[in-house]
Amino acid sequence: MAEMGDLPELIGLHIVNKVEYAAEGVKTGAKSWKESGDIQEKNKWYYYISLSMKTWHRAVASFTAAKDEEINKGIDFFVDSLVSLMSLLQKAKEDDQAKELFAKRSAEVENEVKKIAQSIKTRILGVKVTGMTNGQLDAAVRKQRSIMMAVTAGYSLEKGTWKVGDAHVTDIKGGGGGGGVRQGNTNYLTRDEFNTELSEWSKKQSSREKLAEWVQDNFINVLMEDFPAILSLQKKYKELKQGDVRANQLEVEWGKWQTNVEEIQKKVDGTKT
Repeated sequence: MAEMGDLPELIGLHIVNKVEYAAEGVKTGAKSWKESGDIQEKNKWYYYISLSMKTWHRAVASFTAAKDEEINKGIDFFVDSLVSLMSLLQKAKEDDQAKELFAKRSAEVENEVKKIAQSIKTRILGVKVTGMTNGQLDAAVRKQRSIMMAVTAGYSLEKGTWKVGDAHVTDIKGGGGGGGVRQGNTNYLTRDEFNTELSEWSKKQSSREKLAEWVQDNFINVLMEDFPAILSLQKKYKELKQGDVRANQLEVEWGKWQTNVEEIQKKVDGTKT
């Protein structure tokens, strides 16, 4: 395999390859659609053309303007050609002569797409990654994205949860080749593990919120000697809710807070009886 390019190059080349593949599909489908005599066969090839056009559309829709105007012109041609072919396709559904024109134009466009695609690859993309198959490009783009995910998560000061595909996790840990990425403050869970922990966390949160409501509602019922303690508990609750505690100490601090609230609850219940 040729040397791997960086992420923008790989994505750009992948888009161009997708358009080439789709244009070839439209050309092949248009020819077979025109020549088919059986209605079911015609429907099959019409569906095939439509799928190829969807692939084409998704590819050009994911393109962002490049600094090289020649590349932008090439992508503009891909877009304009697709729009033109889609219009011809609608006419060809009801008119055999239009099918002839659609097949002829599809072949012309496919030939031009190949030339423009090769030009784009030569200008900015092809030096590093020419020769990669679409499958190899998919893998290369995925691995580059995996690296960016891991590095971003490792350097981010924000706490949170990311939904990451299994293939990305494999890349990051080194199972997908390339040696993996140095791990920071990250933790990987399967979907089932995450759902279990989320359910448990939700139950704990519900319990803690009820305790916090009790503290608020029973402020006037506590003994005078417990005023400082209940004020401290209210302040601590806000800190814990905002995450102003080291992550590895958060559950410990929540446990202490809950224990202290329950001790004051017992005192208040004792005075009521």
